[in-house]
Amino acid sequence: MFCGCGGSSEGAASVNGVQVKLALNHWRLAVESHNTNHPDTDHDCADISETHPARYGRTDGLIASPECTNHSLAKGQRRKNLNQGDFFQQKMIDPGAVRSRATMWDVVRFAEVHRYEFIITENVVDVRDWELWTPWLKAMHALGYNHKCVYLNAMFAHGEGITGYAPQSRDRIYIVFWKKGNPAPDLDIRPKAPCSQCGITEAVQCFKPGASKKARYKLQYIYRCWQCASEVTPFYFGAINALDLTLPMVRIKDREEHGLRPLKAKTIARIEYGIKKYGLKPLLLDQRNASGGIAARIRSAADDVLNTQSTGFSSYMFSPFHFDITQANSKGDKTRGLLDVIHTQMTKAQTALVAPPGFMPVLHGTSKVQSFADPLGCVTAGGINHSVLLSPAAVLTMRGARTLEDLSKPLPTQVAAGIQNWLVSSQPFITSNYSSNQASLATDALPTMVCKDMHALVETHGQVNVEDCYFRMLQPTETAKAQGFPDHYVILGNKEQRQKQIGNANPPPTMELLVQRCKASLEKHAWV
Repeated sequence: MFCGCGGSSEGAASVNGVQVKLALNHWRLAVESHNTNHPDTDHDCADISETHPARYGRTDGLIASPECTNHSLAKGQRRKNLNQGDFFQQKMIDPGAVRSRATMWDVVRFAEVHRYEFIITENVVDVRDWELWTPWLKAMHALGYNHKCVYLNAMFAHGEGITGYAPQSRDRIYIVFWKKGNPAPDLDIRPKAPCSQCGITEAVQCFKPGASKKARYKLQYIYRCWQCASEVTPFYFGAINALDLTLPMVRIKDREEHGLRPLKAKTIARIEYGIKKYGLKPLLLDQRNASGGIAARIRSAADDVLNTQSTGFSSYMFSPFHFDITQANSKGDKTRGLLDVIHTQMTKAQTALVAPPGFMPVLHGTSKVQSFADPLGCVTAGGINHSVLLSPAAVLTMRGARTLEDLSKPLPTQVAAGIQNWLVSSQPFITSNYSSNQASLATDALPTMVCKDMHALVETHGQVNVEDCYFRMLQPTETAKAQGFPDHYVILGNKEQRQKQIGNANPPPTMELLVQRCKASLEKHAWV
């Protein structure tokens, strides 16, 4: 139900033995996109709230994504007690918003008729503020279901058995129902994480004292090592895994010559702030977050993920390094690194790529260095053979990411595919191409000298001029990859329509994970 262009369907269909039988949505273009990628699925373009559940055949499970727009705090309106008037005037009621929230009841209607073995309902975490939340749950309990609320950030939905990944920070609630009498699905999601004391370990979700019932990662809950209880950050894929660095970019001071509007003074100020704070690290800037000030809008691109992608164009990439600037976040603009996950994808294009003058060293064959303006060299089948040198002080390491303070330690185990580790420094340092690929500060003693040219000096060249950097908006192909869609997935429509479908979609890896757990519980029930 509310299938959109097929994010949940793509995830569910990736589970061995699962088939998506029917997809329902009211937007014809989204249904056509879904049908293009899932031609064996039956489709019905209809207003679900106006259809009778008996019109459709029964399946083992139901996945539902009721409209989330009017539950989200991004709407900027209070949702509780809307029936109460203001002291001096009657409170205005938005009938469309009321109908939007009422789509949650379609889950109850369909469950009453079809009695599914399991139901997964996806929405924003703010749905817990809905004043009919408790009656809605009680209605499902009356139909013979147990439930558990799963709070999951898409950046952590990867690992063993999961085919995709979403390099994007996107918090959602998944209300999973199962029939009373059936074994409960294992919904204790424990992503792998590096622990300074225990090594690679399982991370346990731990809620902060006084945390509200609606939970977002870092705000209401964190992860701790299950062995020593130390706070840990689970592994995630960086933003660079979703970005296409071969796309053309325009230098900021040349935008008017190309018919583009000059950047606003506030945007320039945020970029300058990011350069001053993070030096030569890639940056991501989220312009949607209006309440957090400059400091809340910018993050290091080397240490974080992309922001939540929305339905509009508000995120950009900036670089001498690379920035992701998202313009549609009402809670503050955050700048993130290429190694961070992407912001939550919404229905409008909001992410852009900003880059400075740069060149690309090819790590295969002749080690030729070429400009971004040159055609990309031959991409071979032998693995990753291209990298991007984002600044004179940026070094790409294919085996793990370390800071200059701990470069003497062994490299961490590479646990995920794709380029995701960068070493960036504002200080000169020495790299060594033998043994453990160590690097050291130029103020340290030189490594052992051998009989071959094995050492190199990496040095910065002063402050970056913002006007000489490059800037562009992220494209739907990149935001779709941030959502976790595979490269071959086809989303129809113009640029704005594609972004709207992408922003409304549920990241496929999250649904793959949950359907996998529900399927396992049904198989256990059949065996018993």
